[in-house]
Amino acid sequence: MFHKLVFLFLSAFCLGLFLFELLFVGLLIKSLLKKQGIPKFFMRRSVMMIHGVVIIGIFCFLYGWFIEPYRLEITHHVIPTEKWSEGRIRVVQISDLHCDYRKRLEDDLVLAVEELNPDIIVFTGDGTNPPHGLKIFQETLAKMDSPLGKYGIKGNWDMNRPQLFNGTGFEEINGRTILIEKDGCRLQLTGLRYDNTGNVWKALHRVPREDFSLFLYHTPDLLGYLADLPVDLYLCGHTHGGQVCIPGYGAVITFSRFGKTYESGQYKVGNFDLYVNRGMGMEGGVAPRIRFWCRPELAVFDIVAAD
Repeated sequence: MFHKLVFLFLSAFCLGLFLFELLFVGLLIKSLLKKQGIPKFFMRRSVMMIHGVVIIGIFCFLYGWFIEPYRLEITHHVIPTEKWSEGRIRVVQISDLHCDYRKRLEDDLVLAVEELNPDIIVFTGDGTNPPHGLKIFQETLAKMDSPLGKYGIKGNWDMNRPQLFNGTGFEEINGRTILIEKDGCRLQLTGLRYDNTGNVWKALHRVPREDFSLFLYHTPDLLGYLADLPVDLYLCGHTHGGQVCIPGYGAVITFSRFGKTYESGQYKVGNFDLYVNRGMGMEGGVAPRIRFWCRPELAVFDIVAAD
């Protein structure tokens, strides 16, 4: 609820800036039409500074609404492991699509995934905002292919979508572990849906420790439960990287109980790597569809032998 209030505040603030600018310009035009020239009030340094701030604010809002949500960034990461003597498995992670009433990046996403030639595609939750977005979500995921399978888990926005993965070719993994093999490389893939946190020990404790273990969950909030469990790489999303970031500071809000500690990107936590994907979509409901200083992300992981 808090993050929605923050987004509403930002939206109301930007609307206020726009109305202020309209009033400013309106009064200036009225004065010019009356051939009174530019009143001294408008030439005051303080007024001009406020005017400049307002213009910058409006520009940032328009950029965050119309431009940045469509600027897909593909990030590449190499994860070395001593559990393999040779070989490589490429994993593409999609997260937080939040498909809405109309398409945004979905077609670009399909083309990007195809060019990356992944061995595995994983989805780490939050497929749609309104129910209307379900068709776009399913059609998008159905167009993707990978030889070793497509797997997904549900996020908090997906709990009332029992048919989320229908027709997509994605297999939902909830509390299960799937063995994936390629050229002698063994990868154990385990996932939990958002509301199944109580079964994290049950899902992971029997995973063979000699195999590389990839764990999928929607948020980074399970970090405290994984210290003694066999996990090598933990992929999640949920934070949107903040969605609205301040240059030099980062995320304004993160939707995570860890706050800004794990807002986005790669972290070394104990014996495993954590990756928090910025996601591709935006918060649903009444929140404005804005991204600023936080581009949509498609993440690629090349898991390779350490030598």
